Amino acid sequence: MNFSILLFLCNCSALDSFLYADLDRQESLIASDPSFYHEEARSERSSGEERYRELRGAEERALQVCRGEIRLNSLSPFTISDGALVCGLTGGLQRSQELFDLATRKASGIDRRKIMLNRLIMLHRLGMDILDADLAPVLTDLSHTRALELVQGLEVRRQDYLADRIYSFMIPRSNGAALADVLLAKGIYDDSRGRTGLAVTALQKSIELRDNHRAREILGSIYLQSRDYNRAILNLQKAYERKPDTELAFRLARAFMGRKDYEKALQWIRKADGSKADVIQLHGKILLSMDVSADPRSLLSSLKRKAGSPCLASNASMQENLHYCGLQKYYDAIRPIRRRSHILRDWFGTSRPENRKELVPLIQGHY
Repeated sequence: MNFSILLFLCNCSALDSFLYADLDRQESLIASDPSFYHEEARSERSSGEERYRELRGAEERALQVCRGEIRLNSLSPFTISDGALVCGLTGGLQRSQELFDLATRKASGIDRRKIMLNRLIMLHRLGMDILDADLAPVLTDLSHTRALELVQGLEVRRQDYLADRIYSFMIPRSNGAALADVLLAKGIYDDSRGRTGLAVTALQKSIELRDNHRAREILGSIYLQSRDYNRAILNLQKAYERKPDTELAFRLARAFMGRKDYEKALQWIRKADGSKADVIQLHGKILLSMDVSADPRSLLSSLKRKAGSPCLASNASMQENLHYCGLQKYYDAIRPIRRRSHILRDWFGTSRPENRKELVPLIQGHY
């Protein structure tokens, strides 16, 4: 009986140790959460195994920092910040604030602002609102270009709430060229998030302050997607006048094609990159729209074959590399054939028009 009780207690102890170890692991993962700013990797060329060991070491140090099990004097500001995140997101807000204060004092330049943003990201994750008074220390005495770099870092980390708050903070406090830059960045950001109305408003205000090639290009593309061809042409042409580009020429050809102005569409498509599949496809449709008896198949001879990307991975085995390279060679071989077939089906409704007695373009309402 006593032996059974002893065995039961030993098993409980083992289970308890396992559960605490797993809990420690979950807490330490906060130190490598990509939503926050962390220490940059020592080497971008590190293998997967080396990178894994580096991350695990950072996670363990963060847990030790949070628990006060390691001296802080020799640690980097971001290591202390990681410990503050672990403490804050596991309930130790007072200890977290102490660590953030220390990390902020030790850091300098843009790193100091990133650590401040780490704290704000953490507070938002805990359900707290971010006020202007919280943002002011981050942005005070910082040029608008450096502030926009910080916002772009937040966008990459998908911290949209905080990015929106910073834009709302900066816009009423900026003027002139700086305000134009902020509005341009906000327009690009809103467009990337699918907020078309907000993007158009920001880009138009940016253009009013200072006409800009990039703002015109994005605004024209938004109007093109919404089939507002007249506004698309207006903005894309002004962007092209400032900086001629084959992609802009292609978009202008699409806009004139949408407006059924085939002569101008043909002029613009000839300025685009004639080796690209989408350009060839549109060029053929324009020719067929102008003359149903046209045969645009000669355009396919210009179709450029894309070079395959490197298939060898330094951290993969020889067998894995042989497998991946074999697959890549196969897809590289069939990709041009599939692309050609897709274009022919778009033009004629079949990928083998030579089997038909008469070439008839696939035009809506023709049949």
